[in-house]
Amino acid sequence: MKIWRIVIGILLLLCFEIHLLYFVKQSDFFALLLDYTGLFIVYCFLFYSCKEKLSNKFIFSLFSATRVVGLFAFPMLSDDIYRFWWDGYFNFQGFNPFQYKPNELIALHPEYLQDASIKSIYSHLNSPEYYSVYPAICQFLFLIAAKISSTNLALFAIVLKVIFIAIDFIIVIYLKKLLETFNKSNHSSLFYILNPLILIEIHGNLHFEILILLGLCLSLYFLFQNSFFKSGIWFGVSIIGKLTSGIFAPLILHLFI
Repeated sequence: MKIWRIVIGILLLLCFEIHLLYFVKQSDFFALLLDYTGLFIVYCFLFYSCKEKLSNKFIFSLFSATRVVGLFAFPMLSDDIYRFWWDGYFNFQGFNPFQYKPNELIALHPEYLQDASIKSIYSHLNSPEYYSVYPAICQFLFLIAAKISSTNLALFAIVLKVIFIAIDFIIVIYLKKLLETFNKSNHSSLFYILNPLILIEIHGNLHFEILILLGLCLSLYFLFQNSFFKSGIWFGVSIIGKLTSGIFAPLILHLFI
C-alpha cells in the first residue's frame, strides 16, 4: 500500500464531501452528478487500495474525519429537516404529531406564526396537510434535539448529527465484531465507513435509515452469538425505525430454520 496514494484519496473524498454538503443545493443537478461520481470513484479506489489488515486507529480516524467534516453543514439536499424540527418542537410544546397536522395546529394556534423562525419553517414544510409519518423512536430523537435547540433550526440539525455519529460509532464497533466472527479482515469495514450514501444521505441529509442499520447490525451480531432474545429485540428496533427492514426476516429465518 503506497501511503501517499491513500492520503491523496482520503483528501479527495473529504473535498468532494465538503463541497457536496456545504455548497450544492438540491436543484444543482450537474454539481450533484459530479460530486457523487467523484465520491464513488475515490471510494472504490480507497477500498481496493487498502487491502491488508488495517489498524483500529486508522479505521476510526477515517470514521471520525468523514463524519465530523459535515457536522456544521445544514441539510440542503432534503427538506425533511423542517418536518423533523416541527414534530420535535411541537411535541415538546405538548402537541402529539400523530394527532395534529401542521396546518390544523396553526389553524388552532395562529399566534405561533408571529415567531419569524416558526413562520419560516412552516413555509418550508413539504406536507403540512399530512400527519407525521415518522415512528415513535424518531419522534423521541426529534424531541431531544428540539428541547436542546428550541427554534434554532441550525442547532437542531447539529444535535441530530451528533446523535447520528454516536449511533454510527456503535454500528462500526459491532460491524468490526461481526467481521471478526467470520474471520474477515477489518478492511471490509471500509465498504461501510467510506460509502458515499452513508456520508451524504444519512450524515448529510439526516435520513433515519441509520436506525435500520443499527438494528440489523446488532441483530445479526447477537444472532451469530446464539443470543436470540437480544437479536430479536434489535431486529424489532430496526423494524420500528422503518418497516423496510422487515424484508430481511424471511432470509434470517431461512438461515436458522
